[in-house]
Amino acid sequence: MILKQVHLVGSCGGTAEDIKDVYDYFATGKLKPQLSTITFDEVAEGLERLHRGGVKGRLVAVR
Repeated sequence: MILKQVHLVGSCGGTAEDIKDVYDYFATGKLKPQLSTITFDEVAEGLERLHRGGVKGRLVAVR
C-alpha cells in the first residue's frame, strides 16, 4: 500500500461486532499481530524490505 500510495478506506472483512470481537481477542493475549518495528532512521531500509517482499505482517516505524 505504501509503495503504490494506495489508501484502504474500508473492509468487507466482517461486521462492526466482528471487529470488536477481534479486538477483544487481541486483548486476551491469545492472538498477537504479526509485526516488526523499525526506527524512523530505518524507514528507507524498511521500504526496501517491503519492496522485496521481506516483511511478514506489518512493518511499523516507531520513535
